[in-house]
Amino acid sequence: MARKTNNGNVKSARKAKANSVASQSRPSLRKSPREARPGKPRGLSNRRAAEEAEIRALEARIRAECSGRVAATTSTANAGQGPALTGRLFRELPISERTLRGLEASKYVKMTEIQSGAIPLALSGRDILGEARTGSGKTLAFLVPAVEYLYRQNWSKMDGLGSVIVSPTRELAYQIFQVLTNVGQEHEISAGCIVGGRSLAEEQHAVANMSILVATPGRLLQHLDESPGFDASALLILVIDEADRILDFGFQETMHNILQHLPVQRQTLLFSATLHNSVHRLGRAALRSPEVISVHHNAKSRTPETLKQIYMVVPLEKKVDTLFSFLRSHSQKKTIVFVSTCKQVRFLYEAFRKLKPGPAVMELHGRQSLTKRMLIFQQFMERERAVALLCTDIAARGVDFPAVDWVVQADCPDTVDSYIHRVGRTARYESTGKSALFLLPSEKPFVDKLLQARVGVRAINAKQSKVVSIQQKLASVLAESGDIRHLAQRAFASYVRSVRLMKDKDIFDFQALPKAAFAESLGLADAPEIGAEGEGEDTEHNKLKKRKNQSALQRLKDKIREKKQAGKQAPKQDEDTEEELELDQPPSSKKKVGKWERRQRRIAAASKAGLEPAKEAATEEDFLELVEGQREGLESQAVLPIKKRLKIRKDGSAQASRQHVFFTGKNGAKASSELAQLADELRAEVSEKGESRASFLRRVQDDLATRDSSDAALSRSRIQKRHQTMRRKERAAKGVQDNEELDCESESPPPSPAPQQTEGSLEDSVPKRKAASSVSKIASLDLEDLEKKALSRLGGLFA
Repeated sequence: MARKTNNGNVKSARKAKANSVASQSRPSLRKSPREARPGKPRGLSNRRAAEEAEIRALEARIRAECSGRVAATTSTANAGQGPALTGRLFRELPISERTLRGLEASKYVKMTEIQSGAIPLALSGRDILGEARTGSGKTLAFLVPAVEYLYRQNWSKMDGLGSVIVSPTRELAYQIFQVLTNVGQEHEISAGCIVGGRSLAEEQHAVANMSILVATPGRLLQHLDESPGFDASALLILVIDEADRILDFGFQETMHNILQHLPVQRQTLLFSATLHNSVHRLGRAALRSPEVISVHHNAKSRTPETLKQIYMVVPLEKKVDTLFSFLRSHSQKKTIVFVSTCKQVRFLYEAFRKLKPGPAVMELHGRQSLTKRMLIFQQFMERERAVALLCTDIAARGVDFPAVDWVVQADCPDTVDSYIHRVGRTARYESTGKSALFLLPSEKPFVDKLLQARVGVRAINAKQSKVVSIQQKLASVLAESGDIRHLAQRAFASYVRSVRLMKDKDIFDFQALPKAAFAESLGLADAPEIGAEGEGEDTEHNKLKKRKNQSALQRLKDKIREKKQAGKQAPKQDEDTEEELELDQPPSSKKKVGKWERRQRRIAAASKAGLEPAKEAATEEDFLELVEGQREGLESQAVLPIKKRLKIRKDGSAQASRQHVFFTGKNGAKASSELAQLADELRAEVSEKGESRASFLRRVQDDLATRDSSDAALSRSRIQKRHQTMRRKERAAKGVQDNEELDCESESPPPSPAPQQTEGSLEDSVPKRKAASSVSKIASLDLEDLEKKALSRLGGLFA
């Protein structure tokens, strides 16, 4: 295959940040001036010819030297001494000169055991399942074969994505990308690092031109699902680093979804520090007849001998004091402190910033933004001493921090593997290191598990004279700052909850925790609430975590499936009955239901719903029986039904009221109302006369007609009175205006017509008053007649 030109160069990507997608735009620095001149194609063709000859020679050497299995043996002399370097050199491998120059520039000369065992088989195209403890050089074991594979295929950015490296954490992905830029600085390939925390749109423009991608599982799956220009159909090699940690983070389903987007014909390299059953399941899904490379499997210890490991039994209420005193006595050391939860990291960081134990304090946890995490990661790597990094297990896998002196595990890890990965941050390669483990008295069985796993630790006690109590200082800090007090409460709750959710109940005893004493050690006055006992779920059973790791298509399928199941479970009897009624009716009878009918239906439904609770209450009361004395008292206190009482206004109209007036006699007996008494008298009068129902109705009709006529006369009198009042007011106003005009014209007394006019007005007012008095008399007479007629009508109705 003719080599295609590419303007990319990995060397400039070394200066890129961890959250950037690096694509190179400068020509290779190894080109001669003769080759760089335009119009001189002969030098370029000669260089291409030399590269093709080198590729043919490399393929011949690979077929000759790497066709058989290269055993990865461990010498007894170096057993347990960490990632000991072998006698084999990188120059002895069938790799290109460009890769060799990059390795020499990075000072990689000799290979470790996992590298000498995995690289030759990977160069020959075999699938690899590699197991090696942390710090053994697994990164170069898969980067060198990946770069060489693309080089031998004359790969360029025009060919698309050629290699994908999957890493569990952002920090490890950034570190792998840095090593890639160092090793491949002489190659003309484009490389990028994509992790969560950045804008997806910004990465979509550059990710389509990448030849090698280092990515976290979630962001890689997101690009495969949502980026239109991102095509992985031509992928040549897939690398899965720290496979056990990927599965521990709950990315098992995510990895299976990623594998569905990738071609079947590819080479896969899977590396892990431990080979659990879950790792083997992932290997069966991703690998094809893999070669298993297990280094240090039969070693005396699973940790390097250059690592000194100690543990001390510390009560929970003394843990913060012991940690503070430890950092104070090792103020000039470079230390990593592991705790269980992010909230503990936040509280310890803010508290130690105020109390100043000695070394500079940093924090690193999963709740930070990508930019802040990368900044702290870089700052801690640059510091050589007098610094302490408070972190969670996010920094326990694969991350290579140089020159770490101490690894302190303030909280007991959940498994032995987690312990091994934590202490693997120190004593890397041929350097030395120390680790300290704080255990509660109830967590001492964890030491037996470490010994069974070939991890040697020895017990040690802290000098009590060196331990400083900071409980009172913490209390004062919490009293001054409400934010730190809130962090202390959340740290307490998160730690207790993490202990309760641990699977190994033989080590983690939730009931044995001294919660009140632990809260006081954090500076709190009392122990905060931590929620229900059954709160929290494992990662495998956590639906939200599971949904987060699913692809968009899988989430859509689950949503449709849930809707279908909900539709099947819903009752359909009411719908079936309504459809039957509609089918029974002829088409002409189907009419739109009006507002009144809908209102009646609602009223009927409400009344029916109100009766059902009454029936249920009645059935419940069947099981209860009152005492005889209580039953009589309740009967005497029974509330009488509410009756309406008519209030007759002065104008003759009636007004209904729900209030009742009762008259009590001398003996205390309740008497009926006055209206009821009148009704009884009328009813008795009708019974004495022997009047029939027809005659009674006729009499009532006549009374009503009389009342109507009287009402009409009364209304006419009212209208007449209103008109008279209006005319009187108009005349009075007109007279005032005439008087004012006369006063303005002359100062002489008013003429004689004026008093005549006033006398006339007075005379007119006299008959008006008489008419008003006569009208009031007529109204009072009519009112009396109306009252009598109303009472007579009521008496007939009550009969």
